[in-house]
Amino acid sequence: MSVFDDSLAFQTMRHVPEYYPEMCYDGFSPEEIMFAAHKKILDDYEANNDDGDGGEPEFHLVIEVK
Repeated sequence: MSVFDDSLAFQTMRHVPEYYPEMCYDGFSPEEIMFAAHKKILDDYEANNDDGDGGEPEFHLVIEVK
């Protein structure tokens, strides 16, 4: 369970299904579509963030002197 699940937005949008491209044709409001898209992005991020570094970006700096 992520921190996102405890938010007010999650509690009010609990009935919104997982995002799919045809949501606008099925009668969902723009807010519900954006909520579903953000939740899918967050779920994908958490699923792919299994390297254990805490999600911090890695910076690689290369300096060449001519």
